[in-house]
Amino acid sequence: TKDVDDLKFKHIYLHDITNRIEGEQKIKNYKDNLRELRTKLESVNEELKQKIGKELHDSVGHSLSLLKIQLQNVLETKELNTDEDEIKKVFISIDELSQEVRELSHELRPRILEEFGLIQAIASLIDRTNLQGNMKGYIVQNKEFRITEKKLEKNIYRICQEALNNIIKHSECSEFYLEFNLDNSILDIVISDNGKGFDLNEQFGNERSSLGLFNMKEGVEAVGGKFNIDSIKDIGTNISLKFKIIEEEND
Repeated sequence: TKDVDDLKFKHIYLHDITNRIEGEQKIKNYKDNLRELRTKLESVNEELKQKIGKELHDSVGHSLSLLKIQLQNVLETKELNTDEDEIKKVFISIDELSQEVRELSHELRPRILEEFGLIQAIASLIDRTNLQGNMKGYIVQNKEFRITEKKLEKNIYRICQEALNNIIKHSECSEFYLEFNLDNSILDIVISDNGKGFDLNEQFGNERSSLGLFNMKEGVEAVGGKFNIDSIKDIGTNISLKFKIIEEEND
C-alpha cells in the first residue's frame, strides 16, 4: 500500500462558460444588427442626397438662371426706374448663390464620380480644397483603375470625403496626401496629413470626437473594408483603409 504522501492528485476545475458564450454571441448579434441597420441608413441617406442634389441642380439652379435672364431684360429695356448699380448688386448675389447651389449639388450628387470614377472625383475635391489656399493636397496612385461595383465606389468616395472634411476642419496642416494602391484586387488607401495630430486615447475618450471616428470605422466595415488610424501630436495623422474590389483596369 502506498503512503498518502506518495499519491499524486490532479485537481480538475470545471467552469460553466455557457453564460459567457451566450453573452459573447449576443454582443456579436448586436454588432451585426447595428452594421446592417447602418448599411440600410447609409443607403437611404445616399438616395436622399441624390434626390436633393438633382433637385438643386435641376430646379433651383434653373430658377436662378431664369431670374438672371429676367433681370437682364429689365436692365436692357430700362423697364423699371431703378438704379443700375442696385440691379448689378442683385446679379452678383445671384451668381454667388448659383455657385453655392452648384457646389452643394456637386457634394450631394457628384456627377464626376458617375462619369469618370473615384480617382477623378477625389482629385476634384482636392482641387477645390487647394483653391482655398490654406493647405495643399496631393493625390497619388500606383495604377489606373475603375471600380465596377458602383455602390462600393460611392461608399469609398463618401468615406474619403469625410476624412478630407476632417482634415480641413481640424488638422491645421499645410499638406495632406491621399494615396491609392491597387494590387491583386485589394485597394489600399492611405490618407495622411502633417497637422497637429492628437492623442488617440484622449480622442476616443471624448464621446463627441470618438463618434465621428466610430462612424467612419463602421462605414468602412459595413462594406467589408478594414480601418486603422494612427496619430501623433504635432506630427500628423494617418488613416489606412483597405477594400476588396472588382476592378476594371484602364489600359
